[in-house]
Amino acid sequence: MIKNNNRVKHHEEFQKIICSRNIEKNNAFVVYYTLSDNENARVGISVSKKLGNAVARNKIKRQVRHMLHETMDLSRNIDVIVIVRSNYQKNTFSENLHLLEQLLKRVWRKIDEQNKKVA
Repeated sequence: MIKNNNRVKHHEEFQKIICSRNIEKNNAFVVYYTLSDNENARVGISVSKKLGNAVARNKIKRQVRHMLHETMDLSRNIDVIVIVRSNYQKNTFSENLHLLEQLLKRVWRKIDEQNKKVA
């Protein structure tokens, strides 16, 4: 499970990651990412009020957290913000899982390319 020390919680941290302008997106998710100083990966999840009431949004966040637990490598030093789009609700859980996996693979590929350029 993604523990509390692996979560981005504060508005300032969200804005710092979003302002880094490293972005990948598809029809269900938008992922902002940046390298961090922390030893472990940190994740923030954002769900718009347009997707439903608090109960519906919290259910979506629990589902996305579970998807990230299955797909994300928490040992990397990266901060990730996952923004859930309205098309999320049109897909099944497994379709959304597949879309998020594809998106994270693109993020890992870009980070590896950035690390090669720096090294």
